Parts: sequence; structure tokens; C-alpha cells
Amino acid sequence: AHNEEKDRTADQGTDLHLWVESYIKSQMTDQKILLTPDQLKVLSPFIEWAEKNVKRWIFSEIHCYSERLWVGGIVDMAYIDMMGRLILGDVKSAPKAYFSGIAQMGGYHLQLEENGGLDSEGQRLLTLDKPIAGHAVFYFGGGFKAPFISYTVGRNKKSFVSALDLYRDAEAFKELLKGSK
Repeated sequence: AHNEEKDRTADQGTDLHLWVESYIKSQMTDQKILLTPDQLKVLSPFIEWAEKNVKRWIFSEIHCYSERLWVGGIVDMAYIDMMGRLILGDVKSAPKAYFSGIAQMGGYHLQLEENGGLDSEGQRLLTLDKPIAGHAVFYFGGGFKAPFISYTVGRNKKSFVSALDLYRDAEAFKELLKGSK
């Protein structure tokens, strides 16, 4: 039952990412997007929020990596807010903010600073022409209300590196334990 629920939640998260990506890309290209009633029910609060808070979308779904940290990922979105700040965004199907979501944004921030944004084939699509001012995590579980936005981007980047170091140390410890048996 747990695996079925986990799979169902993962499918919903995949659908949600696709719907948000389609909406953002439609806004970037001025092409209309057709949404089903179910999609519209989920996305309407996000669309209303975006119309009030997003001056311009920069990208949706862009790859990034860091050779220095030996990590990679896909950033869900970036936008310019009404105050002209560049904000990175990530979509989550969880119902509330978690530390890990903000630390993850710090990791994306570091990767984009190091190498810019890439397509799935590794071709550079963009380099940052202004500093990233904030990290927004869009939580849709229980209905979208507004993103959690952190402007402490330096701390978020540091948190990512610290979490990555702890993860790698824990994995190395597991290997040591295997060898001591």
C-alpha cells in the first residue's frame, strides 16, 4: 500500500511539473495552452499568483551541473519578479515548506552560477546576466496558496554544500561498516 501511494504521488508530481512547465512556456512564447478542468482546478491559484507577481518568465525546466561539487539537476523555473529580482523556483507536490527544498534551491543556484543553464544534450542555453536574489518553492499539496520565498540565498547555498558533505560522509561511513563485518 505504501508503494502504491508513493507511486501515485510520484505520478501526480510528474503531471504537476508538466502542467506548470506547459503554462510557463506558453507565457514565454505567447502561445495559448489548453487545460483540462482538472488541470485548471490545480493550476488556477498558481496562474493567479503569477499574474500578480511575475514580470517575466526566464525559463522552465533547465539542466545544470557543478564539476566542483560533482552534482547535477534540473531547475523547474526562473522569473523576474515585480521588483526586478531574479528568482529561481521549484515545484513540489508536498503540502508545506521543508528545509530540504530550500537547500536544494541553493544547490541549483551554485550550479547555475558555475556553468549556466543547459538543455538535455548539454548545450548551454543561458548564462546568468544578473545575480539570483531569491529561491521560491511552490508547494501544491493541499492546494497552492503562494510560494515560500527565501532571500537568504548565501545561506541556502551554504546549506546545500553542508548537506551534500553530510550525505557523502554518511555514505562513506556505510561503506566502512560493510568492510568491518
